[in-house]
Amino acid sequence: MGIMYLTGNSINELSLFSFVLVSGIIVDDAIIVVENIYRHIQAGKNINDAVVDGAAEVFLPVISATLTTITAFLPMLIMTGSIGEFFAIIPKAVTYALAASLIECLFILPIHYLDYGPRKNQTIRRGRKYTIRCDTLEFKVEDTPFMAACRVFFNRLLQLVLRYRFTSLAVPAFFFCLAAFIALASLSGKMNLIRVTFFPDDYSTYYVEISGPVGTPIETTHALIKDIAAEVMADGPGMTTSAQGMAGFYLNEDYMAVWGNHLGHVVVTLPALRDRSFEDAPKNDILAHLDTMRKKLAHFTESGFSLRIRPEKTGRPRAKMSISGCWANSLTRFNDSVRN
Repeated sequence: MGIMYLTGNSINELSLFSFVLVSGIIVDDAIIVVENIYRHIQAGKNINDAVVDGAAEVFLPVISATLTTITAFLPMLIMTGSIGEFFAIIPKAVTYALAASLIECLFILPIHYLDYGPRKNQTIRRGRKYTIRCDTLEFKVEDTPFMAACRVFFNRLLQLVLRYRFTSLAVPAFFFCLAAFIALASLSGKMNLIRVTFFPDDYSTYYVEISGPVGTPIETTHALIKDIAAEVMADGPGMTTSAQGMAGFYLNEDYMAVWGNHLGHVVVTLPALRDRSFEDAPKNDILAHLDTMRKKLAHFTESGFSLRIRPEKTGRPRAKMSISGCWANSLTRFNDSVRN
């Protein structure tokens, strides 16, 4: 919570949910450290050496295991717009909680073991069904039937992994590289392989945004916008209802205007659901259609401009200002700049 406060994040329902979500993982880190220290105690080491060696031995494995969990949540930060801001608190809270748990279990918990940890030749009772007795290096285990079956399964699995070490490393490495490629390709906009849809709804509009080199005359941007709008409309009524182009600015995900002579956008309105006739009709997948439009309009980037297509969902969430107010503010600033 201290890290949350220092980074300007609030304690709310989502952040508290995130803390509960990782509470089990936080406890697991502490269990690993304490159990390894106790193993060194039973091996005959004095308590000071056991605490140091036991914590140091699992230092890197505990950090690696925690980083895998953090990495699993971090992709939620790539979501943009109002939904991205709404859900960004989850990976932040998870990351901060796990980072704090690493400091606690690797540096603070071993010191507590000096006062509260079990010593050599103690009998530890784990429930009513079985008992673990430790005597120096010998561990006599009396398992329940369920634990015995689990032990046999994981021992065989461990033997299989150790026998085929290269394959056991190569297969996860391949899937990791594949996942990295999918993420990078989707983030760059070259391929739409990750489709995350919160609150699914119908898309009725999409934006074609262009950005050229700084200093590009607005006449050049205007001509390019005009050509893009004409090519979009050339697909026919089943593909597009209207395409309105504007040079000099575009609207970002928060409906705020970004100004510049080298910027522009085309607002494309799609037909009603019953009137659509996309490439994959009658399915009429809007995301597949946008992929087709990206390929079709890609040749406009040859002149040094970058092009981005962003869909707009029907019934969008309310932004910091209303969309009508944003348009009025944008047009007022546009008119003022023209007069100047």
